[in-house]
Amino acid sequence: MSCDEAINAAFGEILPLFPNVYTGEELTYLVYNYYVIPEVYASSVSHASRYSIQLHLYLPHKENPNAIKLAIINACIGGGFTYPSMTNASDKDGQHYVFEFEYCNGGGVYAQT
Repeated sequence: MSCDEAINAAFGEILPLFPNVYTGEELTYLVYNYYVIPEVYASSVSHASRYSIQLHLYLPHKENPNAIKLAIINACIGGGFTYPSMTNASDKDGQHYVFEFEYCNGGGVYAQT
């Protein structure tokens, strides 16, 4: 399963979920981004990839985030990701929580056949 497929399967039912940037009208939503780290080298080729993922939760100040944060943590555990760290990046415009975790994909995007 690709990293995007794994993210969508794990978090797509929690809230509207968008890759990279969201510019729509939703007030409560998730945005994700990641970078890829090649792993498991053999014959100068990477045969697996490690993905360092950030999942951003945005919501209005008045909304209670606790149930959503718990759902995200449980989705990480159930979706094959590492246990997430969380940073509160809220500001005057609203609540913003950043969850960071990893996903490994054997056979990786860098493998050459």
